[in-house]
Amino acid sequence: MPSFAARLTPPDIEGRPSDAFDGQRISDRAVYRLLANPHYPHLREALRALEAVATAGMSLKELREAKLRGEFGSLLAEVLLADHFLSRRLAVTKRGSRGGKNPDLDITADGFTATVEVYSPRSWHWREDWLSDVQDALKNADIPYAYAANLDIAVNGPIADADLLQDMILRTGQDVLGRLQADIAVLEEKAAGTVWRYEHEGGEMTTTVEFTHVEPETRGPARSIVISEPGDTSSGDALFRALIDKIREKAEKRQVAYSEGTIRGLAVDISRTKLDYLFETGQLTFDASSGLDLDELDLDFIALTIPRRNKKGPRRGVRAAVLYEETRIGREQVDQFFDV
Repeated sequence: MPSFAARLTPPDIEGRPSDAFDGQRISDRAVYRLLANPHYPHLREALRALEAVATAGMSLKELREAKLRGEFGSLLAEVLLADHFLSRRLAVTKRGSRGGKNPDLDITADGFTATVEVYSPRSWHWREDWLSDVQDALKNADIPYAYAANLDIAVNGPIADADLLQDMILRTGQDVLGRLQADIAVLEEKAAGTVWRYEHEGGEMTTTVEFTHVEPETRGPARSIVISEPGDTSSGDALFRALIDKIREKAEKRQVAYSEGTIRGLAVDISRTKLDYLFETGQLTFDASSGLDLDELDLDFIALTIPRRNKKGPRRGVRAAVLYEETRIGREQVDQFFDV
């Protein structure tokens, strides 16, 4: 991975040296967790995509600096889509952030240019992403102890909307992780059987860590951290309706309205929305009946995308269901972006 590696701090000097375990280093940046696990097929595919887009000239600074899983996952979705376009022999560049808005992908195709906004609605996975961040903090804590713990989170106030909960995590996550890391630094064996509680913004949400076993260990970080099961039982139809509402809200921001591209599109990564199975099995219909009006939203197309995969594992590129009108964009143009 020469192109991507050239943009990274070398692992032997990244982060800080471990105080508890000789020869090991600790990094808060999410990309190094990806680099440490190339034995997983889907992570190998992500690393290949990172190298491809880095070779194409994208700096990927935001992704390289991301710490929380939710943020890193959204930025990685942009990389996978950019790599998909590169695989179709399209030229792709990535804009810098404009006024706090998410970056776009600028695409040069045969006979036209396009700007595509990439949207990764991860709010349904706010709980999994956040507790995985807590899990990582506990697994990688630089202390000479082995332990087992159970993680959970409770919403204590009136906030129930997933987008608001995700926003709270993004605002408060680093503070809670900082408090947890300060506590874990002075962990003792007597912590076994105790429950640590961390409030977010005055108690509207509480993250809990229940230690079931603690003992000294100096050979390496031997930890078992279990995330409790969620109680979400939402139906596919309800999730799809919620997805359409999220897409409309995102499109109404018109982040590509003043782009230089002659075609303006919105690509929505649904790989972690619980709808990907319905999409892959043909049970998800995305057409004009969804209630999205392209003229009203000033978009030429909206695409629902998931990474390609088969029985052997992940493949390069994405599958897409595309909503478009031939009065705005021709089929031959759509075909340059996706197989439809």
